[in-house]
Amino acid sequence: MVEVHSARDGERNALRIDVDDLRAKIAENKPYHPDPIKPTDDLGKHGTIIRLSSLKRQRLDMAIAGLRKRVARRFDVLSLTVPGDDKTPPLVRIQTLIRDARNRLEGELSAEERTEVQGELQNTFYVTINGDPIGFHDRVELKKLEYIWEFGGEVVPAENLADDVKRTVIPDTVPGDSTWKVTGWFGTVAKPDQARRGQGGGLAQEHHHSVARPADPGRHH
Repeated sequence: MVEVHSARDGERNALRIDVDDLRAKIAENKPYHPDPIKPTDDLGKHGTIIRLSSLKRQRLDMAIAGLRKRVARRFDVLSLTVPGDDKTPPLVRIQTLIRDARNRLEGELSAEERTEVQGELQNTFYVTINGDPIGFHDRVELKKLEYIWEFGGEVVPAENLADDVKRTVIPDTVPGDSTWKVTGWFGTVAKPDQARRGQGGGLAQEHHHSVARPADPGRHH
């Protein structure tokens, strides 16, 4: 069973998907309509909660480990490093970061300051599983990298890379338009067989994780 709860701009919605029923409808080539449900009180004012239930207990630990790896691979174009004091739980730091930014928007700000804070919120995206944020430590295949190129500075924490990895920092600017910056990294492994996918996925020979955004969050192309 899958439940999706979401809140945004004062609107709250939730639905439940019966996986067995969904599969049956797909097999019959019929439309499937999830059941609307009451949003959970844990949702807060903004965000999304996905709940999985009726999982097979003997496979649960393996499923979570594999899920963390897959999610980390797909979302490290955003952020896998939670800022703040390491003594504070990561989830609390994320909630504080978002809450503080929203509180600043409710105060008196200049147009430039408001645009800056809105840009921070737009680019703040973290994924947690069972309250534990996805991080670079979930990218276990990073240890296989022989070379890594990072835009604008060292992006991946050293402890998540091999001791002998060769790191290169390259410019994060876009030629011809200084208002855009590139963030992220890409890397290569020494041998193709090191890139084979295992449980939770693996690396391609060249694994790209980068994104280009306006240096000024208020400017869009």
